[in-house]
Amino acid sequence: MASVSPWRGVFLALAGTPVLAEWHLSSGVTFFMLMPPTEEIGSTGIPSSTASFAEIVRLVIRHEQQLGGRSRTMVNDLSLVASCLRSVPKVQLKEAPGEISVSILA
Repeated sequence: MASVSPWRGVFLALAGTPVLAEWHLSSGVTFFMLMPPTEEIGSTGIPSSTASFAEIVRLVIRHEQQLGGRSRTMVNDLSLVASCLRSVPKVQLKEAPGEISVSILA
């Protein structure tokens, strides 16, 4: 039986929160996406995204993220993010002023 990716735990912990994250994939692709609701989180990835959990290198969640050519700003609650993720096994949080970087421990 295949083991469950720690990334699934990250997404389940943040499901239902209005968090916009910058996704960094092993291929070098970077994109922004809101955390999906629980029902959209599969066992190997997010079906609405073309990325599987195995491809994710890290997520960066900023307190303020510019949207649409800087005309709008999304504000993430970093205290909420940190509290949701601290209990997820094998997850490393790097907290810096204004952002949290999430990765998986080897």
